Amino acid sequence: MSPLTWAVAAVVTDGSGRLLLCRRSEGARRWALPGGRLRHDESPADAVVRAVRAETGWAVTPVDLVGLYRVIGPQAPPPPAGRCG
Repeated sequence: MSPLTWAVAAVVTDGSGRLLLCRRSEGARRWALPGGRLRHDESPADAVVRAVRAETGWAVTPVDLVGLYRVIGPQAPPPPAGRCG
């Protein structure tokens, strides 16, 4: 497994301000934002559109970037800048 995984998550809301969460099927009652890993040479915007469609059937258009986060384990070397996948 690589020390760094590039992933996306979508914050999808409706006109009433309700937030879309997807049930995760790892056996426990867990909910999460729709999303997933980036494919090689895929932009984050393309990945989030693909992930939301795959998990919900909905076609979405990204409006804004909420944040970028980097989580590295204690022994993981820093990844090359600008690389994905």
